[in-house]
Amino acid sequence: MYVGKKHTAVRSAEVERTFTCKGCGYASPVRVVGIGEGTGQSPYFLDGDGARRRADDEAGTRALEDAEVVLAIVPCPKCDQRDPEAARAFKTKGLLATVGLLAFGCAIGAVLAVLMSHRSGSMGLVFGVGTGVLSAGAGIYVDRTKRRATWDGAILRVTFLREGDGG
Repeated sequence: MYVGKKHTAVRSAEVERTFTCKGCGYASPVRVVGIGEGTGQSPYFLDGDGARRRADDEAGTRALEDAEVVLAIVPCPKCDQRDPEAARAFKTKGLLATVGLLAFGCAIGAVLAVLMSHRSGSMGLVFGVGTGVLSAGAGIYVDRTKRRATWDGAILRVTFLREGDGG
């Protein structure tokens, strides 16, 4: 049993880069907003300040990483195409996360089924498989929702700067 407190943080990071479309060659300086979440553990309620700092640092690092992902998958404002390699990598990472969550859910289901089948026979199998399916489904739903928000919202987090626009 864990005794302590989990600290969480959410941060945004704004970076300036150059966008270049691999399709039509359009180039523009851009401002990209990345969003990141982080956690820090405070075991036995010790080092709360350190846990908050670790959560904030992790959130900041993830926000910078998110900004790079958003820039890589944002559609070009001129031709509306995305970088095919970055789009494929983004979708592949999502597929691998889904498969991993399914495998994790199956493992939970198998362990619970074995543990409970000694006491309640076939009900252990039903409960174990049901729990595994529900946990995998919940994880997949959360992951897919976040990925969809990044994919669909990328254009909203990138400002294309031109001469005279403050860039």
